[in-house]
Amino acid sequence: MRPRRKPRANVAPAVRQLAEPSPTPTPSWLAPVVGTVVALAAAALYASTAARDIVVGDTSELITAAITLGVVHAPGYPLFTVLGHLFSVVPVGPLPFRVNLMSAVFDAAAVGLVFATAVRLSGSVVAAAVAAVVLATAPSSGRGPSWPRSSA
Repeated sequence: MRPRRKPRANVAPAVRQLAEPSPTPTPSWLAPVVGTVVALAAAALYASTAARDIVVGDTSELITAAITLGVVHAPGYPLFTVLGHLFSVVPVGPLPFRVNLMSAVFDAAAVGLVFATAVRLSGSVVAAAVAAVVLATAPSSGRGPSWPRSSA
């Protein structure tokens, strides 16, 4: 059996220093304001790159089902259909754009949620904003401004 090592004397002050709050705490209003700005910027980016018309794939079937409250192939996507129908009555642009706008709104909400989660976990507004912006603009996520947005 190995003897236990005694902890180093200089480790405890370093841990204590990390656990203490920073000398200049961030204002309580800063995180919600920055989070709102990041989410609105993502929404503007997504709305500006949203497909204005029907694109390839299942998009035509999903948009048609959302507009007419029809049934899509299995599994049916009932939540998408109902929420897409609600967005289809918004008087902005052509019908396919309205349904694609739904995806832009929910993607921007996801960016805001990532920001809020990162602030909660890290305590840093700057790190949370960077994480949210990276998520919002990453081309591999399917959300970035690299190609027209599609609801499918």
